[in-house]
Amino acid sequence: MAGIYLLLFLSRTREYLADAFSARYTSPQTLSDALIKVAYGIVAADDDDSSKRLLASTRHLGIVDVVNAKHYGVTSYMAQDDSKVLAEVMVFDRVSPWAKIAELNSTHPLTGNRIDHLGDLAKEMGKKFSFDIDGAVERMKIDRSRLYADFALGFLVSLLPWILGLGVFLFVSIPGTPAAFGIGMLLQLVYRYPFGASQATTVLEEMRNPYASSARGKPVELSGKVIGRGVPGYIFGEDMMYQDKTGLIFLNYTSALGFLGNWFFALKKLKTLFEVPSNVKGWFFRGIGSMIMLKTLTTDKENIRSYPILWSLLVPLILIAVSVFFALFLA
Repeated sequence: MAGIYLLLFLSRTREYLADAFSARYTSPQTLSDALIKVAYGIVAADDDDSSKRLLASTRHLGIVDVVNAKHYGVTSYMAQDDSKVLAEVMVFDRVSPWAKIAELNSTHPLTGNRIDHLGDLAKEMGKKFSFDIDGAVERMKIDRSRLYADFALGFLVSLLPWILGLGVFLFVSIPGTPAAFGIGMLLQLVYRYPFGASQATTVLEEMRNPYASSARGKPVELSGKVIGRGVPGYIFGEDMMYQDKTGLIFLNYTSALGFLGNWFFALKKLKTLFEVPSNVKGWFFRGIGSMIMLKTLTTDKENIRSYPILWSLLVPLILIAVSVFFALFLA
């Protein structure tokens, strides 16, 4: 584990050095434009088995991390080449603790951090640069105490099953340990998927929100249409790419019937939703990438439900049942 994270750190450091070298032989502006264009190209091109294997096996060698590239290709599409808007979208990379944690698992620095670094190089070289991320941070008046308070709470909730489980194991009883883990997981679900009315919004508005989280979803509602599969070319993929008037976002669909229901939806239903005006409700999350955990998708003719919480309930309920069994029959 230590070796993997050291290797990832060295890979990110190498990318910063490579950017500096390239910027001096071309220009920081040219290189930043290229990073965005390459990312958008990865999004626009359909995947097949061969290309997916190639991208995965050469992930550390590419000009961008393919995982991060797909996310920023979508961002570039949304901003429609508006450098001011794109800078505000990338503020998340600069200030969010969740972004800093996500970057630890990346072969490349987050694109926002790379472009900010290129902006510093442009200043040193006395050259113009269109992506002013520091200016966007100042303009948006980031409340850092809120950022880190939300992160601390989210991080604590992520550890809750272990805290409760180990606490019961050490100080109460071994049979109660599974139930403690289960209760912690249930509390995680309540935190991750907050109840309440969904807020009507746009993809771009949510992407410009520096307080977005990868641990706690925001109930949102979008209007637009499904334009394709979440993984282009993968016929068994049940997830979708959704377009509203401002951009694109990944929809994560979960069938009540588990993976069999997901396959049936992918093969029989998904294509019928393409290019049909619709309304979606779900929870918006952001880490390296962004997505909506789908709750409902409604067209003029039908209402499709997704069940992201249902299967997440199964494991904690089994753990609680195990403790109840121990208490009733093995005490």
